[in-house]
Amino acid sequence: MQRRPCAAKSGNIVVSHKCAAKSGNIVVSHKCAAKSGNIVVSHKCAVVWFLRPRLGDRTQGRIPRDRTWTETGMPPDGRDISHPARRDGDGPDAERGCVASGSCTKAPQRGCVASGSHTKATQRGCVASGSHTKATQRGMVFDVQRFSIHDGPGIRTTVFMKGCPLRCGWCHNPESMSPEPALSFQPERCIGCGQCFRKCPRAAHAMVDERHVLDRGICRACGECATECHAKALEIVGKEMSVGEVLDEVLRDLPFYETSGGGMTLSGGEPLMQIAFAEVLLRSAKEAGLHTCVDTSGSVDYGLFERVRPHVDLFLFDYKETDPERHREYTGVTNERILANLRALHDSGAAIRLRCPLVGGLNDRPDHLEGIARLASELPELEAVEILPYHRLGEGKLARMGLEALARAGAPVPEQRTVDEWVDELERRGVKVAGRGRTSSARPAGS
Repeated sequence: MQRRPCAAKSGNIVVSHKCAAKSGNIVVSHKCAAKSGNIVVSHKCAVVWFLRPRLGDRTQGRIPRDRTWTETGMPPDGRDISHPARRDGDGPDAERGCVASGSCTKAPQRGCVASGSHTKATQRGCVASGSHTKATQRGMVFDVQRFSIHDGPGIRTTVFMKGCPLRCGWCHNPESMSPEPALSFQPERCIGCGQCFRKCPRAAHAMVDERHVLDRGICRACGECATECHAKALEIVGKEMSVGEVLDEVLRDLPFYETSGGGMTLSGGEPLMQIAFAEVLLRSAKEAGLHTCVDTSGSVDYGLFERVRPHVDLFLFDYKETDPERHREYTGVTNERILANLRALHDSGAAIRLRCPLVGGLNDRPDHLEGIARLASELPELEAVEILPYHRLGEGKLARMGLEALARAGAPVPEQRTVDEWVDELERRGVKVAGRGRTSSARPAGS
């Protein structure tokens, strides 16, 4: 194959290195390649690099029509809710500008060069040696928070994923509970333009006593109203992202990770409920040289921990209540499986930090503090125990998401003196405590 000046303009890719074609590796040297948005590779016989799309609003406000979860639905334990690759336009006529030393599937290929097989997903401007897992594996994400300093060591980027098996009344991220995109409604922001009334296909919006009211009983969070709400009273929380899109955002702060010992943390919700997406994202982050953490409730099948453990440097494992029945009252489930998973993960040699949210009037009891100390003594390889004092930053979110019934009204925010007493009691019992607890933080504590 020979270089042609029109190659970049046409969107086709031309391989120009003689030994590259023979070896199955690809080298692209056309100057206009970068301008065309397809390929930027110039190293001899290299495993080629592909450009991922930047984090954007391509899926913002657009809800997949094949979803059946309700806003407060809880999927079966251990079920993978990762979002599969979209498959549109399969067929032999869909191939465009594809040059490969291997076999391409009948997926729409655009500007694609590969030494291996492609998955059946639409690839754009992509070059790979093997399958396009990073581009095709998708998950439901509701935030990518940069410069996080409370989700593991150093400066980190925390990827918040949707879906959680628990229903904690003190949850600081209630928008994560549903595995699907959910509608956030802040009536105080409504300017009365009426666009949502005209746009909603189910007539879920109404004016009652001159107040904008949303009937969540008939709302299906389709997002049509949010697209017209310029006041941001209505917003869809959660969008599908590919592994590549998330990594693009995470790697923007690579210099900060390198100087601080930070990296990427998966949180939620319960990130292991999207196991396929989490596994590929963690493996890709490790391949990029990042330190990785998983913030987990522990209330999933242990097999999910086994799948991600090789790619996780530190587990941030929540421990909310010692008494099983109180645990059920506070979270919706007992703690038996959580404790079994914690012990099994510890025995496997995984690095674990035990995170303990303490809420005044609920689990700040002496017997629970004793239970934390006893558990820590049974797990000698724990990195540390971390106390997460309750705060009220999540209460407003419960109202926005229509989950007011879960709120624990009247729970006090502890003073620093009280937090110090908790820490002193644990240290007196021989527990290694990370920090001294925080009565306020940039990252809400107490999931």
